[in-house]
Parts: sequence; C-alpha cells; structure tokens
Amino acid sequence: LLHGSALAVPLWVERGAPEGSAVRALEGLIKEAEGQAVLQALVRSRLQPLLFPPAYPVIFAGTPASSVFFVESGCCAATVNGREVSRMLPGDFFGEVGMMVALQRTADVRTVVAVEALEIPADDLWQLLAASPSLNAALRATANTRLAYASADCGEGGGF
Repeated sequence: LLHGSALAVPLWVERGAPEGSAVRALEGLIKEAEGQAVLQALVRSRLQPLLFPPAYPVIFAGTPASSVFFVESGCCAATVNGREVSRMLPGDFFGEVGMMVALQRTADVRTVVAVEALEIPADDLWQLLAASPSLNAALRATANTRLAYASADCGEGGGF
C-alpha cells in the first residue's frame, strides 16, 4: 500500500481484524450507551492496519487531512516547525487536528520506532462521528487542546 510518499505495509493478511490497544482506546471513547455495534462495524470494515518502519514520515504539515491514525504499537513523534511537541504511544491517536479543526495537517508526524497503526479515512470517520457523539466530543476536545498548545508553544498555525 502506498501511503504518502513512502511504502506502508497492510497488516490484514497477517493479523486479521485489529483487536489491540488502539481498538481498546476507541472503545473507551465510545460511550457504552452508543453500543458496541458501531465499533464492531468500524473495526470490521473501515480501520486499515498499517506497519510503518522506524523514522517513517507518516504525515506532513500543510498537506490535506484525509484520515486519523490510532497507534497500536510503537511510538510516533509530532513536530511543529522542527520542534517536537508530542509523542504518541499505543492507544494514542493523531491526525485529528487536521480532520476536526484545521482541514490540513498542522504537524509532521514521524515514527520513532516501528509502528503498527490503524488508519480511518475521512469519509468513514465522519460516519462514525455522526453515530458516536462521545467519540466526536473526545476527538474535537483533543484536537482543540493540541492546536492551542502547539500554537502557544510554537507560534501561530501549530498543532498536530
């Protein structure tokens, strides 16, 4: 699978449907009252498991936001204007700032070590957010907090 300007390896063949820390993190963001059916449908049909090698540029600031990534294993670092602003570990997510508030990527994100991640494309994410107000609120709150932090710390237009 070609992702961005480099190669990312799909994991469906080796692992089947994802069930790790990223899925548990999603479960935590979706309120029980909204039902597990929403999450199960998403996991079965929309999350694309990917494997990124160390030092891999996953997203680039200034490019259109087209998906959100959930870290399954490994570690990614977000940088704004060349300055590291965050590290994402298993269960964390990134790419939501561009999707929820900025319409384009506001940070560069690169893997620190090999990373297994789950990607959800924009169209599928919007459908999930419509079905899960708690997930929508959680992603929007995180996006706003990250954008404010990076903007204050790195100058206007920061984020991740």
